Amino acid sequence: MEGMSSSKIGNKKVLHSQVREIVNRVLVFMKKEAVEGISIPLRSVHERVVATTGISKRTLKRISKEGKDICDGLIIRRTINEFHLEENKHPTLRALLPIVREKTSFEGKISSLRILLGKIGFRWGKTNSDKSVLCERLDIRLKRIEFLRSINRFREEGRPIIYTDETYIHSSHTTPFQWKSDDKKGIKAPVSKGQRLIIVHGGREMGFPS
Repeated sequence: MEGMSSSKIGNKKVLHSQVREIVNRVLVFMKKEAVEGISIPLRSVHERVVATTGISKRTLKRISKEGKDICDGLIIRRTINEFHLEENKHPTLRALLPIVREKTSFEGKISSLRILLGKIGFRWGKTNSDKSVLCERLDIRLKRIEFLRSINRFREEGRPIIYTDETYIHSSHTTPFQWKSDDKKGIKAPVSKGQRLIIVHGGREMGFPS
């Protein structure tokens, strides 16, 4: 039977006609077995469901698969949340795959797992940060104005100007992307990256010294 549904009016749940019909079929079947004994072995679960509800085997198989998919999706969602909340880690597809295979009926590869995550509401997106919006202070603006005036004067005086830049490697790398859903944002990237190894270099019009 298709279109089986119910709705709510206030605090009461209203059963639609097809749902009522199934409930009545189950009631009649149970009463009959109570009087005449079990007609279909208890181990024959699918046959008993078909007999009590009146739905077809094909419909039962589809509903059973949908229920299994929903259950698997909940398990995967809980597994990803455990990575975020308990282990404070970003779950990669490679790390998720063996756990998903162990806990669910999923038997696919990493590419299939990526598709499955998309179906249950996860997306690969940039990791959120705890950083607040930075507002430029007045003293910083004044220093920039002072710098621009000074560099202008040095150029007019013909002084050699050295341009410097820096890069660094920090001790606490965080991947900029992770699997996350709308209801759970996952773990956030730390504001502090830990200790840094800083590399500084300088150069002028003639190039960069070795």
